[in-house]
Amino acid sequence: YFFISHEEDKDYAQKMHRIFQGRDGRIKRLREYMHIPYACDHKRHILFTNRENPISEIHARLVDYCPDPDVTYMAIYISPFSKFEEDESQREVYYKVKQQLIQRGIQSQVICRDKILEKDTPNVYTVINMALAMLAKLGGTPWKLNSPLSNELVIGVGAFNDPRTKTRYIGSAFSFQNNGKFNRFEHFCEETSFLLASSIKEAIEDFATHAGDPSRLIIHYFKRMRKEEMQEIDKALDSLELNGLPVYIVTINKTESKDLLAFDDSYKHGIPRSGVYIRTDEKRFLLFNNTRHGHRDPKPTDGYPFPLNLRISSNQEDIDSRVIKELINQVYQFSRMYWKSTRQQSQPITTSYPSMLAELAPHFDKGLVPEKGKDNLWFL
Repeated sequence: YFFISHEEDKDYAQKMHRIFQGRDGRIKRLREYMHIPYACDHKRHILFTNRENPISEIHARLVDYCPDPDVTYMAIYISPFSKFEEDESQREVYYKVKQQLIQRGIQSQVICRDKILEKDTPNVYTVINMALAMLAKLGGTPWKLNSPLSNELVIGVGAFNDPRTKTRYIGSAFSFQNNGKFNRFEHFCEETSFLLASSIKEAIEDFATHAGDPSRLIIHYFKRMRKEEMQEIDKALDSLELNGLPVYIVTINKTESKDLLAFDDSYKHGIPRSGVYIRTDEKRFLLFNNTRHGHRDPKPTDGYPFPLNLRISSNQEDIDSRVIKELINQVYQFSRMYWKSTRQQSQPITTSYPSMLAELAPHFDKGLVPEKGKDNLWFL
């Protein structure tokens, strides 16, 4: 680990270092949360003087960066600004620092300087969430699904509408095994969405290299797939001589105010139990994915309480009811694999991770993610 901060904020970097060592007294040492050693390389610390635009100073230091090939590095960036600053130039610093580090294969964790000032020390959950994200970025697995590993490939596609350019960016071909293990991703903007089929083809080839041909392909999609998109995927499968491969498309949307809702009259808050799903027509389902588990009542701070709207289609003539149940359960389980926070999410990571990437990528040069950032979860 090494720290990057403004020279006037080096005391805050030192404070985070003490917290990670477990010397704060109220928070366990970082190793207790991550189960990997915390080793700090003080010689690599970067102090910059230009608070408004530190990119050139950070770049100059990283040019001379000579990594030890046997060591993985994590930069802790003490940011003077949050990524939600009103000043656009200040917001952009966050993204440019990320890009500089990714280009060199360095993972990073950003914490806003003001977060360290809260109540004289970061909240314990802030540190736990940081530990989760850092472990995932370093290739670790905070937790995984208790599912027997099968030879199926799950690919997620999500999107983000950039209000600055009025362009929809796509995070595509996020490849997962059925136990939630992340493989790799590609991304592109909507104007080049014809690349979707080729990116899915590449994901299948990569999967086949390590695990053999998949037994079935499941695509979690952020919108209803167009007929032309499905035809392109069929062509890609034909070129791989996998034209008999079962393909299931699960469209995953949040319900809007005009959509169907359902209520549990026997429960005081009216929210159906988490995991319940209701069939609304031949291909559509409402999946309730909330924090009503057992006798626990949902809290107002728990997040999005409404059901997910699922639509399931396939290249198979009929979809067995058992398969439908498996596909819906898989959506539910993948929502538990969010490694940026301990707080439960309603969206599965198969669509939320691509959306996160699609939000960040437009801020990089030419909207491109460096190759060294395509097989890890740097964006958490």
